[in-house]
Amino acid sequence: EGGNFGLCMADGTPLPRAAVGGDLAREFVRLGARVRDARRQADVAVFCPSDAYNRKGDDVETEFFDARSGSLQALFDLHVTPRMIDETVLGKDVPEGIRVLVLPFAYALDEATAAGIRRFVERGGLAVADHYLGFKRPDGRIYTRVPGGGLDEVFGIRNQEPFYVANAAQLPKDNPYALAVGTVLDVIGPTTAKVEPACAAAPYSVGPVVARNRFGKGEAVYLNWLAFGLYRRSGGNVALRELLAGAFARHGVKPFVSLGERDRKP
Repeated sequence: EGGNFGLCMADGTPLPRAAVGGDLAREFVRLGARVRDARRQADVAVFCPSDAYNRKGDDVETEFFDARSGSLQALFDLHVTPRMIDETVLGKDVPEGIRVLVLPFAYALDEATAAGIRRFVERGGLAVADHYLGFKRPDGRIYTRVPGGGLDEVFGIRNQEPFYVANAAQLPKDNPYALAVGTVLDVIGPTTAKVEPACAAAPYSVGPVVARNRFGKGEAVYLNWLAFGLYRRSGGNVALRELLAGAFARHGVKPFVSLGERDRKP
């Protein structure tokens, strides 16, 4: 042995450390194949429509990609394993094992995709969406009831109008979700959903709200602001992660690791 390294003496006589090293090596051999071949089963799916499905001419590409990136970032920060699915998958059936479906800025949905979301929730899944769910079809035709494609029944709400935050006085007092001047929220009317404020709103403001609705065996949660796009632009958000974690836990999805102090940072 060159350099000794504490495993043996110069004449080659093994030291106790050599035996411990051997024990450790045997453990690596025993566990090696299991660790090497391990695959974590995704239990959360993120709707990421294909490029052919994207809206052209609506000037929303930046928001679309921010929302998709922000949703994935939030899930990684939350330590759950996401799987990306597009309309060809969602229009048929959500893959086995998926318990939560995240719909970041899913504002253009055809009827088949909306029906797939409906089936998923009806069978017991959780769907989480933000502004501006099911506003129109991919070909540009606007739904007369928003969210469209029957998702108004799934989420238990009807969108009434958008609300633009024009000045700082309209922002929430504590603003835990990092809303900014120039952002937009949905003014919604609940039909069957239970709606609660997401934080303390400022006077004369339309604050962020969370609408929760039981549908079939599952649950649909609607966030009336650009939650996932803002997550990316603000560099993360503890409040949104905690909100998602609570909803996920109700459906058996928990973080696979905790990182202590780091998890309390944006």
